Amino acid sequence: MDDSKPSRQAPRSAGGRVRVLTKKAVLDREHCLLIEDGRPCANAVEQRGLCGRHVQYLRARGRLEEFAAPRVRAEDRRHRIELKPSPEPGICRLIVNARPCVKPAKRRGLCTRHYGTLHQRSDLDMNRFALPLRSVRDVRLRRRLIPGACRVRESGQACSEPMYARGLCRRHYRLKESEPALFAALAEPDPKAQRLSLRARPVPGRCRAAADGAGCGEAAHVRGLCAHHYQVLRKNPALLAEIAVPPRTRTGPVFDRRADATRMPSECVVVENGLPCSRPAQHRGVCAKHRRQLYESPAYDLADFYLPEPERSLARKTDAETADGLCEVLEDGAPCSTPPHARGLCRTHYRLAAERRILDAVARPPRTASTPFGAGNDRPHVYIDKNVLFDHADHATFGAVGQSASVRLVRQVMAGKVRASVSADAIKSTYNHLRHRLSRPTGEGGRGLAVDEADVIARAHIVATFYRTGAWRVIVLDGRVFERVAMTQGGTLSFEDALEYEAYQSASAGSAGPTMFVTRDTDFPEGVHPENVVRAYGW
Repeated sequence: MDDSKPSRQAPRSAGGRVRVLTKKAVLDREHCLLIEDGRPCANAVEQRGLCGRHVQYLRARGRLEEFAAPRVRAEDRRHRIELKPSPEPGICRLIVNARPCVKPAKRRGLCTRHYGTLHQRSDLDMNRFALPLRSVRDVRLRRRLIPGACRVRESGQACSEPMYARGLCRRHYRLKESEPALFAALAEPDPKAQRLSLRARPVPGRCRAAADGAGCGEAAHVRGLCAHHYQVLRKNPALLAEIAVPPRTRTGPVFDRRADATRMPSECVVVENGLPCSRPAQHRGVCAKHRRQLYESPAYDLADFYLPEPERSLARKTDAETADGLCEVLEDGAPCSTPPHARGLCRTHYRLAAERRILDAVARPPRTASTPFGAGNDRPHVYIDKNVLFDHADHATFGAVGQSASVRLVRQVMAGKVRASVSADAIKSTYNHLRHRLSRPTGEGGRGLAVDEADVIARAHIVATFYRTGAWRVIVLDGRVFERVAMTQGGTLSFEDALEYEAYQSASAGSAGPTMFVTRDTDFPEGVHPENVVRAYGW
């Protein structure tokens, strides 16, 4: 049974009862395949038959594979391509997904789109579907060149298409990409191309390159060349070595690593030109300066100077320590304070435990098909309003049993079976409520205690409930939230209730937040009554 809030996880009815997710009997390709509490979801499909809202909801609870449509294999998503039995001249030769292509043929009897498709499909042979490549001997220069007409004679026939560039039509100009050697033999010389050589009499301080025999008049910038010719000649290393001044040999520093380096050194472990570095180590024994130098040096590898990264010890928390609802790992003896991601572990510790193959030793058992929802890794997380805390405080101090569902819910949290988020203001309000009632006369439901005596009892209840047992998460709002709520709040909720709902929104941010707002206050349309919660989970 799924418990969630409407805007972030799954929608909820106005009465606050928990909804049930099932699959539709007849699937629709355009709409989500889920039924929520008997009502089919009308949202558009985004992934594997589910809408985006349900994908997020199910993935956060590890139930995506239970409801999502099966994954489609990559080979099943590909188009089925066949060759036409009798291809028409000038029309694409292919049949794609049982539909003959009617687009005009552009290259080797194929249209532009399907020619590119066959180029990208490594599982298909282009030669099986396309026309054979024309032999180089079929394309040659015309015997008599005509101004404005293509220079090519193909298969014994002169090309009748108009000239596009360098004496060739558009179709034959494409030989520049497919057959560059043939293109060079057929096309006119490139008027923009220049032949670079060493100038006859190099001038000190001037560029040493000559373009078509004319020396460059620009000032020398790098290796006796101007900036333009240096960039051009860099693409031709052999010609660069012939024209440019030989590069100067540089003698860089010599680096080594200390032999007596400890695992956690305070100083850098690099030895530069025989002198140990005294700078503080920044990362794995290397200072910031040498990290940069060794990273940029082509003669050294930074990894050769790094010390082995210290292996962090991972252990599982005790049952009492896991009641906080956070990651259940102790790293080097310190408890992790990150919300869990999978099997009771956060993302970092789940990855480390999987890499070391100790996942079963530190994590919770994996979920199975028989694991009921709400147990194991799916421990519920709720947000509790102050009126539920008042009921529990009255029962614990005065024996009141008017709201037994609130008492059972708080006891589940104190036992660590349920995670709960509460605002710091709700805890303070519970203390004020209890202290005020203890100081009231007996005839008005109190005990008639002095203020100091009432303070001691109320304070002891707060400590015993929230700080010695249970899986509580206290939410504290900053001043900016107070200002925003005070400036914008003007709806049906009071200022106090608006702040409480803002704390709920803050706590529910992220995948590990609470999934429902438990309250007896009917002013909250999204609120879930404690009776519905304990009934849904059987507490």
